[in-house]
Amino acid sequence: MPPSGLAILMGAGPASGAGIARMLASPAHGNLAVALLSRSGDANLASDVSRTSEGGILKAFQTDTSRPQLDQAFTDIKSWAESIDKELKLKLSIWSIKHSHRTPFLEETAERFDESLNVYITGAMNFSQLSL
Repeated sequence: MPPSGLAILMGAGPASGAGIARMLASPAHGNLAVALLSRSGDANLASDVSRTSEGGILKAFQTDTSRPQLDQAFTDIKSWAESIDKELKLKLSIWSIKHSHRTPFLEETAERFDESLNVYITGAMNFSQLSL
């Protein structure tokens, strides 16, 4: 059965991300083609999840949360989705990144704090805008 739509998962790691992707891609559950976005773009993760989701369609894309990187990832995802089905529409986008920022408060600097905000907040805004 061809996928009924497209899902984009930002923060596709081997734990939570893989579990979410497995259910979304499974023909018996979500039946969506799933684009796995992560810093590593691990193709093995997409292959493993495909196998354990009873043949779901997934592809890994490497990106960070910066606008230029996300622009490229979304362009690549669009091409991939069109190669599956010209009419495949985005049904779901999930922002699920992990960004460890564990600086003790009294040792924090404005620059490090701003970097963390940029990854989380600005990245989420960029991802959301591109999803729409």
